Amino acid sequence: MIYYQSRSPDAPARVSRTPVVLDDSDEIQRCREIYDNELAELYRQAINNISQGEWIFSEHEFALQQRKQQAIADLSALLDNESLTAKGRTKAAEQLILLGDTRGEKFLFDSLDSDSKELRLAALKSLREWNLDLDFSSPERTSILLAQLDTADQEIILAAAELCIYRKIPGTEDRLTTLLEAGKLTDPEPVAMELAEIATTQQAVKALLPHVLQNKSDEFSQWTGYTFEQLIENPDPKISGPVKQALYDYTLQFPEQRNDQILVECLAKSANKAAIPVLKEILNNAKDPVSRTYAIGALARLQPDQALDLLTSHIKQEGPGYSTMRLLQTYATEQDYDQIIPIIEEWTQKSEDVLDTEVLRLCLLKFGNRGEQFVREHLDQLTDQARMRARWKLEGLNLHSALKELHISGVIQTSPDELIKKINEAGSRSEDTDLFDPSNPDSLYSWKASW
Repeated sequence: MIYYQSRSPDAPARVSRTPVVLDDSDEIQRCREIYDNELAELYRQAINNISQGEWIFSEHEFALQQRKQQAIADLSALLDNESLTAKGRTKAAEQLILLGDTRGEKFLFDSLDSDSKELRLAALKSLREWNLDLDFSSPERTSILLAQLDTADQEIILAAAELCIYRKIPGTEDRLTTLLEAGKLTDPEPVAMELAEIATTQQAVKALLPHVLQNKSDEFSQWTGYTFEQLIENPDPKISGPVKQALYDYTLQFPEQRNDQILVECLAKSANKAAIPVLKEILNNAKDPVSRTYAIGALARLQPDQALDLLTSHIKQEGPGYSTMRLLQTYATEQDYDQIIPIIEEWTQKSEDVLDTEVLRLCLLKFGNRGEQFVREHLDQLTDQARMRARWKLEGLNLHSALKELHISGVIQTSPDELIKKINEAGSRSEDTDLFDPSNPDSLYSWKASW
């Protein structure tokens, strides 16, 4: 770890903050020429990189936007140049889409019927690009995309599966399930792993499980847990149960990584009561506090009658950490105030650590008036973010009133009601947070909202 000391506020400015008025016509013309030359070079680089099927950066895209008509003409020429590589043509199509020209989108979808495997493959990958805002909702487009899963070429099948899953094409789960059940794939594992990300039925689980978590790799990968996350969280035990068992058994194949947090997280989420000895071993031996927290969370889940004692004991040893305090919110009641709060107070007296938002949430959500009083008495020990949330909660502030003030003062143009509606529609909350809370000041940071 490298600690870098920031510059003192009293240090001399590196650049002058005094505005300079430029009124020399020759100098202005020279600046314009420099800009035009740089733009021309960026444009040349953009067209060259695209023709070779390579990525371009935002400054190259800016150059194409600044010379839009010329760019559309040059990119269309690349599109029609059959001597170029397939990726060169599809990259040209991507940029045409970004420039608002319909020929790019048409070319990519038409390419899915091409006799050229390379062109079909490149088109599938281009259609998956995150920055292309395309409409995949029509039955015709759904049909042509799902048809790519019926080809005999497994490379095409895998690219089509990735695209259909990313774009949430209806019918993808059923089609991939049928594909695995047919048993004709030479290497079913990659397709089964793709299906695992969207599987919602017992039939799909039955089709994919024989092909995944079978072969031990050199090391356990965090992507393994990510792939099966939605399956092991499925509320139907007939769906999640077999996957949890398979994932748990797989994690046991990596004893050398037993205490690594990426493995422990998966092990803890998939553990059943038979795993309690393993979890206790991790809790006692892991040096990583995150691993220990994953283990204590699983032990609490598997032994709910002991959960409160397990978690309070953990807090005594390691402090009121963010994750542990969040776990406590699942098991604590208002009657547990006298068991939990003294431990937190004792920790704050012997440590310089400040209390974070999860301590605040626990007090305000679970401990009623006594919890509110505790927060008022310890405002100076809260993190800046937690203190801001506390003041909003305690003083009855909410997002609507804050936005109303900003709207009246002219800082934002959108009305509070309309803006809150957009925030809700944007769905920009992370999965581990509560539903949108207008009394949470962090809501003001919603990056999806359009002001």
